Amino acid sequence: MYEINLNKALKKLAIFVICMSILLFGTGVAVAYVFKVTFDNATEERMYEEIYNYRERIGEQINRKFQILNSMAALIGTSNMPEEKMFREAFESAAISNDFLILGYYGVDSDSMMFVSEEGNLENIRHNEIQPELLAVLEEAFQGRNVVSDAFLSTISEQIIFVFGAPVYHEGKIIGTLVASDTVDVFSEVFADKRVFYGGGDIHLLDSDGKFIIKGKEIVVKEQVYGILGAPYMSREKAGEIKDEMARGESINFSFKYDRQKYSGLLEPLGVNGWYLLCVNSIKNANQGIYNILYAGAAFYVLNTGLFLFTLCYGYNTMREINRKVQKFAYYDDLTGIYNMRHFMDLAEEDIKSQKEYAIVVLNVRQFKFINEFFRIEQADKLLQHIGRVLESSVQNGEYVCRENADYFYLFLRETDCELLKERFNNICNKISRVEDKCSNYRIVMRCGIATSNNGNNLKDVIIRAMFALEKTKEDYKKNIWFFDTELHEQEQKDNYIENHAREAIENGEFKLCLQPKVSLKDDSLTGAEALVRWVESDGNILYPEEFIDLFEKTGFCTELDMYMFERVCKQLRSWIDAGYKPVPISINQSKLTFYEDRYEEKLCLYLKKYNVPASLIILEILEGIAVENVEEMNLRFEKLKAIGFQISMDDFGTGYSSLNTLGKLKIDEVKLDRGFLREAMAEGGEKTRVIMEEVVHMSKKLSISTVVEGIETEEDERFVKQIGCDKGQGYLYSKAVSAEVFTNDILCVYPLNTDFSSGNKGV
Repeated sequence: MYEINLNKALKKLAIFVICMSILLFGTGVAVAYVFKVTFDNATEERMYEEIYNYRERIGEQINRKFQILNSMAALIGTSNMPEEKMFREAFESAAISNDFLILGYYGVDSDSMMFVSEEGNLENIRHNEIQPELLAVLEEAFQGRNVVSDAFLSTISEQIIFVFGAPVYHEGKIIGTLVASDTVDVFSEVFADKRVFYGGGDIHLLDSDGKFIIKGKEIVVKEQVYGILGAPYMSREKAGEIKDEMARGESINFSFKYDRQKYSGLLEPLGVNGWYLLCVNSIKNANQGIYNILYAGAAFYVLNTGLFLFTLCYGYNTMREINRKVQKFAYYDDLTGIYNMRHFMDLAEEDIKSQKEYAIVVLNVRQFKFINEFFRIEQADKLLQHIGRVLESSVQNGEYVCRENADYFYLFLRETDCELLKERFNNICNKISRVEDKCSNYRIVMRCGIATSNNGNNLKDVIIRAMFALEKTKEDYKKNIWFFDTELHEQEQKDNYIENHAREAIENGEFKLCLQPKVSLKDDSLTGAEALVRWVESDGNILYPEEFIDLFEKTGFCTELDMYMFERVCKQLRSWIDAGYKPVPISINQSKLTFYEDRYEEKLCLYLKKYNVPASLIILEILEGIAVENVEEMNLRFEKLKAIGFQISMDDFGTGYSSLNTLGKLKIDEVKLDRGFLREAMAEGGEKTRVIMEEVVHMSKKLSISTVVEGIETEEDERFVKQIGCDKGQGYLYSKAVSAEVFTNDILCVYPLNTDFSSGNKGV
């Protein structure tokens, strides 16, 4: 077994090594990818910073030119001198001979343009002799805008120039246009800056067609090319896409290879005439620090890989050493020294492959929690160790015993005969009871559930059935051993059916309201009814409360059923009122879980409001066991309910919990004496019980508590309860529980309030 486990562990280790190698490789790839993305992002951000800086500088130069023009335009516009004289004075006062190549003025009514040449001479040029590029600037300036042209070859200066234009206003009207030209060198000093990417990149100015207006000092592509929308910058297909993007004024990132080196490019609109700034950068130069980082990363990777492999080897040797020690903890319970549940299952699963007949026995100690609290945990642990030794000594070859947790022990036995199993259990109990410690003065009682493979060969199924049998011993304190049999299996199936179909039954309205009348024992009149539930399935099969209420208490479904039945009661009372009947109060049971629910009173009030019925027509019946748990807390809740208008009744009085003292402390309106109380009183030798019942009734009267006796079935029963002064009676003598429809038609209608049931009307 050890070798098998070791081989399994080694296989797991090999898988672990492979997975970690894949993980390390994947991590390396991921890190490289992250580095690449990081540096690409950093390069892109740096390019944006560079190009933004150049755009600002070019914008400042253009704005400065327009400031000069606008200042001159203001001088001309405010002068009343002839055009020639005012233009000359404006030119001289601005002293711009070093800022512009040529300065000109075109009046709105003129047929020629005056201009000052580079030598300072005032000349004229007729309209039909003006170049188209200059005319376009004049026309746009006449529209009231500052204008700058694309670069073109001037016929006057015979240089490639830009022309700036600005409108001239006089008394709010445009009277002319002031134009000035400058060579492309005006921006050259900006593009001559070698600071782009520390000298590893360059900046160019392009027109809207992607052609170079100004090239930077350092240019990547050495061949004579006139624009970037073509080789070597990009393919024809890519050029078409970028031209469309430039037409939309978008920022554009692209990359290209030139001279076996990769470059990244960024096109950023300048916001003037569709011009673009182009920033070109060598990726290698931009990421010159990446190699140092990669070297460091590689060294870190190798170091960690070596450390990891060393750790694996060390861990392997350590595991072989520790595995010998861990084996005990893996298979055995650390407290008792017997097998743990996992190893027990492994051994049993292996054996049942060849051994089909076997029994699973589940044992635990009755009231073990009390032993823990009373004798302390140390003594309780010693008891568990004692039980483990007894069980281990009681099994034969091929049989196993284990402890799961707390005081639960399991046995896998070859024996399947019930009598022999019972005999073995009794012997085990005798040995366990002879414990020699502080617990020896306490009678140790074991409980036992047994299931055999005859009920199913699946080991887990047999264990579950043995556990189910063990649970049955909790219901009968006189029986400490229980065998899972056909009847128990049927009950298990029935409980499972009930649990799984309860919610569906509520949705389908299968839970029906039944009513059993309460009769005044003074005048035999109808004083009320008790609401009882019947589960009527779609096929007509009827399930009675004793078949499902206890199960609902365990599963918690009783809270939903209680609220459902409370609503049915409210609905029934509403129907009586609407039909013109005088309604009688209806009692309805409330389970412990429902009674302690949050917002309990609020939920009840919602139904009262929904059906508009008074709370005084509803009596809430609380089981005796709930009422006596915490009298003070109960009274606080009773006061809230009574303030709403409900009456409170304590049901099942006399089942063993209550005392007359408790009855005096509870703030209730009614007490119901259990039918078992009446049966004992009417049985032979029940004189003492009769006295007790009579005292309960008398005390209740003094406390202003109404009394109801359940289970009145005979005339003799009735005479007795009347004799002792009980207020109301309920039982088959008057009527069994009937449907709400039958109660309405045959009892409430036929026998209105104060009707005498004694005159031949009993047993409806």
